[in-house]
Amino acid sequence: MLKNLKKLNKIALIGVLIIASIFVTGCVEQEVQPSVEVAEPEPEPEPEPVIFYERSENLRENPAAGWTELLKGNQRFLAGDKAIRDWDGLRTKHAEGQWPFVSVIYCSDSRVAPEVLFDQGMGDVFGVRTAGNSVDGLALGSLEFSVHALGAPLIVVMGHEGCGALHSTVAHQKGTLDLPFAIDKLVYVVEEAIPAVDKAINTTEKTGVELGEHATKLHVTFVAQEIITYAEGIKELIEQNEVMVIGAKSMFDGTINEMFTVTSDNLEDFMATPGCSSGGCACCS
Repeated sequence: MLKNLKKLNKIALIGVLIIASIFVTGCVEQEVQPSVEVAEPEPEPEPEPVIFYERSENLRENPAAGWTELLKGNQRFLAGDKAIRDWDGLRTKHAEGQWPFVSVIYCSDSRVAPEVLFDQGMGDVFGVRTAGNSVDGLALGSLEFSVHALGAPLIVVMGHEGCGALHSTVAHQKGTLDLPFAIDKLVYVVEEAIPAVDKAINTTEKTGVELGEHATKLHVTFVAQEIITYAEGIKELIEQNEVMVIGAKSMFDGTINEMFTVTSDNLEDFMATPGCSSGGCACCS
């Protein structure tokens, strides 16, 4: 009995020693465990200041500079690199008034938007929008207002590729127009385009889409001549080199094709031959 008791005590002692050894080893391991230093978070870099685009100051004094600005804007649009503008600041500024540097007569087509195609901001473009970029008394009055009251020195007459109004007018004049609705109002809207369309039909062998595109170009020239002839004081301002009229055509790919420029140097020649300047122009070829 005593012998068994001693044996049990010996086993218990061994167990105690093992437990103590495990405890001591754990403590030692904990003591030698290297401390991990928590790195300080790196400060976030200061955001780069936003540089807003500002148009040149001389655009309202120099119509040629205005056209250069429009072409640069078109290049930004094509490259997908549109200018960053302070829209809040522009809204505040133009609550006091407007100072456009260009007037654009353009089509009602939803694909034609000068502010987008030329990458311009609020207050830059005075827009006159009609079907087929035609001008009547209201449109002419609007252009007169932009020049005389607002001081815009540049007028751009902008046709566009695939103009439904001009192509429909061609079909109407050739007796092939077939639309699922009454066309009386349509013909009234585009009757200003009939002279250009008739000239296109009578002076070229083009047909179909090519004929419609040719008529579109001719119509831009006719509209420019109407502006110079009938808009009050525009011809005189061109003679004084204070106003410039440019004809252009926007294409489906977003590019802008310049067709002619009317200044004091070619004003009389431009008006001499209906539909084309004397030196020839891209719209008539």
